[in-house]
Amino acid sequence: MPADKGQDGALAEFVALRQEFEMRTRFAQQLFGLQITIAGAILGFVVAHPEMRGLLLAIPFASFILAGRYRAQYTSNALLGKYVREELSPRVTGGLNWETWLAKQRTQGRFLDWSREAWSIWAIFPGIGVAALVAAMWIALQEKSTLDLPLPGFVLIGILDVLAVAMTWSLVRRLLSISEH
Repeated sequence: MPADKGQDGALAEFVALRQEFEMRTRFAQQLFGLQITIAGAILGFVVAHPEMRGLLLAIPFASFILAGRYRAQYTSNALLGKYVREELSPRVTGGLNWETWLAKQRTQGRFLDWSREAWSIWAIFPGIGVAALVAAMWIALQEKSTLDLPLPGFVLIGILDVLAVAMTWSLVRRLLSISEH
């Protein structure tokens, strides 16, 4: 009987962890959509009000913040999966094979699907930040202006944006390395 109680506990814990996994996955998808929405809203505003083109410089920083939150959800889900595989599965007769099956899917002929997922993450987070930064700098160079910002502020924001893009790139690179394991 004690073995059954341990198994029942493990199964109950698995159900609770699956709910957490699903919640984190939904939140990650919402962050993905929020990134697109923020970038689109700023771009739309700048197109409608060209005098506000300096707002493009906000996109790389927003991309960094949202990519960090996205990575946190992704990393937490990877840890949940590892816990299920390594800790819960051995406590259940026959194991909880969902996590093992899921991990195998990535390595058995599903590279193309993973590749599309990876490229969408690259495009949505660092890609949008790079595009906004390049567009803002191109406009500034074409107009020989600082996008209506004082020169020190323009230089500081430019440097911070370059750092934000680099850190976003690094976050996504590390996020995708989690996916490979």
